[in-house]
Amino acid sequence: MIVQSENFLTTFSQDILRNLLTSARTLVANDIMPREIGRAIVDFTAQLLYEPPRGLKIEKEDVDGMSALWISDKRFSTTNNVLLYFHGGGYHMCSPYTHKRLVYKVCRTARLKSLVIDYRKSPEHRFPAPIEDGEKAYNWLLERGYKSENIVFGGDSAGGGLTMAVLLQIKERGYPLPKAAFCISPWVDLECIGDTTITKKDRDPWLGLMPIKSYARTYLNGNHPRHYLASPIYGDLKGLPPILIHVGSDEILLDDARRLYEKALESGTYAKLKVWENMIHVFQSFDAFFKDAHKSIYEIGKFLRTNLAVSM
Repeated sequence: MIVQSENFLTTFSQDILRNLLTSARTLVANDIMPREIGRAIVDFTAQLLYEPPRGLKIEKEDVDGMSALWISDKRFSTTNNVLLYFHGGGYHMCSPYTHKRLVYKVCRTARLKSLVIDYRKSPEHRFPAPIEDGEKAYNWLLERGYKSENIVFGGDSAGGGLTMAVLLQIKERGYPLPKAAFCISPWVDLECIGDTTITKKDRDPWLGLMPIKSYARTYLNGNHPRHYLASPIYGDLKGLPPILIHVGSDEILLDDARRLYEKALESGTYAKLKVWENMIHVFQSFDAFFKDAHKSIYEIGKFLRTNLAVSM
């Protein structure tokens, strides 16, 4: 009986979350809630609801004029292994603060520390500003003595696309590449033509096709959506480090993840894709609702530890 009650409560809370996310998406999509207000609500709510874990250590950093946070578990704050993390938000909203809990969980599991940059966002700053900021952050780490073999990249949603774009940019520039990268529900096709943008529209409570197309147009500012730095699935992924991709089965960006995985394999780059059944966009942020969030974070941490040769 206890298990049944627990399952009922879990399902009930997940349904509430899905309904809340769908309502918020509808308000933004129909211009009932202006984007600026929506952006402020997302930022405020994330900071208010996600209580900082006891072991969390946060330090402000200035990366050549760009604001950033060092996030870590206190036990691993002095390690030389660094995750350069790019937060999601459609290139339009969110910040290192909104993602501090998610990043902390990865850091704790992977036994490393993370530099999370507050890259420039649209509509004030458009393509390729975030990519330039990502490249600057990586160069900043290298200049301060962090070795490429001790650095990994990661990001969620638009931050997953930014992860891949920065990898392509620094490869083209001739930088030594980081050891590995992971993408959570990556947005890597700003043309938004994956089949699941249609087939999953009634299952995805978080993202809608019209809002992300609008975000893409604003961010691109007239540039072609198939530019390889805007939509990395059109880039040359050959020679990139190992890539782990996690995505939910109930999100419109499912095909983005699949196509990125297939393109990596075609390019000869090691990639691993895991589709989590009945999970939503960036479900890892909702660990209070989804048990699979903990499992996904553990697998991401294990992947990073393996590539960085970090002992358990």
